[in-house]
Amino acid sequence: MGSDSQCRIPVIELSINSVRFERGTDDWHHLSKSVREACENYGCFEVVYDNIPLQLRAETFSVIKELFSLPLEAKQKNINPKPFHGYFGQYASIPCMRALALKIPPTMTPLKASQS
Repeated sequence: MGSDSQCRIPVIELSINSVRFERGTDDWHHLSKSVREACENYGCFEVVYDNIPLQLRAETFSVIKELFSLPLEAKQKNINPKPFHGYFGQYASIPCMRALALKIPPTMTPLKASQS
């Protein structure tokens, strides 16, 4: 697999117009299996849900692209001793995988205190 190859993650449809996912139904079991397989095989998946405005989705992906476009040295400064926290990627065995886990505080208080 070359570095120019495209990775495609699974897309899971949770549209209002799609089937209802009530626990225990066949549709629910199918959805659960799809989520499990996506996590096991890819480590992630894209959710399509038509209650999220397209503009918000576009803005979110734009900011994510900007974040991952930072120089490698800047991303590697985001370190955390917990597994799968901080920046990790650049693995030859998983060339398409890059992740940047950011801890988001439950309230804005810690952020406001650090700005004082």
